[in-house]
Amino acid sequence: RQEHLEAMQRLASAVQDSGRTRHFEVCNAGIAEVNGTYTPGILPTYVGPTVYRKPNTFLFIYRWQQTHWIIAELRGPFSMGSEREWLYRAPVDYPQDVPPMNGWEVPPNSRSGRLPGPEVRLLPRPVGGPRPALPPSQSERHWAAFAQ
Repeated sequence: RQEHLEAMQRLASAVQDSGRTRHFEVCNAGIAEVNGTYTPGILPTYVGPTVYRKPNTFLFIYRWQQTHWIIAELRGPFSMGSEREWLYRAPVDYPQDVPPMNGWEVPPNSRSGRLPGPEVRLLPRPVGGPRPALPPSQSERHWAAFAQ
C-alpha cells in the first residue's frame, strides 16, 4: 500500500509539474469552510478521475460511482461512500471527468450539509513554471497513515 501511495503522489506531482493541472474554486456554499480553492489530491482507496482537495483540510471533491460528484469532509479511508459524510453532491455532467459548475445539493442523508449548494468554477491555469513542492500537510500525513 505504501508503494501505491507513493506512486500516486509521484503521478500527482508529475501532472502538476506538466502544467495540465486543474484547480477549482468552490464558492457560495452554505458551509463557509467548504469555500476556497481545490487542487489535485490523493485518496488512497479511490479509483476514478482526479480527486481535488482543499489544501490543509480534509475537504475533497471526487466522483462517486460514475453518477455523482461529491464534496465531503473525509477523516478516514472508508467514509467516501457514506452519504452521511457528504456535504454536497451533483449529478455527473459533461465533461464527466470534472466537477460540474452547478446543480450541487445537500444529500438527504447528510448530517452536516447546509444550503445553499455551492458553485464550482474551473480556475485559469497558473502562469509561469511549476511551483515548488510543498511539504506534506496534516491531512496528507493522516491519509498516508491509513495507506500503511
